[in-house]
Amino acid sequence: MSEFKDMVSADLDIFVNGDEFAEDHDLNGTLCKAVVDTMDSQENFYTGQTYEPYGGISGRLIKVYVKASDLPEIPAEGMVFRVDDEPLIVNKASEEMGMVVILLHGSEG
Repeated sequence: MSEFKDMVSADLDIFVNGDEFAEDHDLNGTLCKAVVDTMDSQENFYTGQTYEPYGGISGRLIKVYVKASDLPEIPAEGMVFRVDDEPLIVNKASEEMGMVVILLHGSEG
């Protein structure tokens, strides 16, 4: 492995570490360390100049960061993916340099 890849791998171990940023989570039936970033969302529409709220549509956006080696597979767009037993829909999932980032959405809890 190159020196750069070794450094990135070491950084992953720090980022996805229970003593630093990550916590134990159940990701679609797999228990592992992950960073789960939760935010409320509201759908917006583009007016041609700015994004304005689109009334009546809201929910939760969740971004999950997990080591690729800790998941059996990268989820596909549109599939149901459970985070700590909460069913969510995958907007996007990508893997880069050993880290999987999953963007999900669900209804307000």
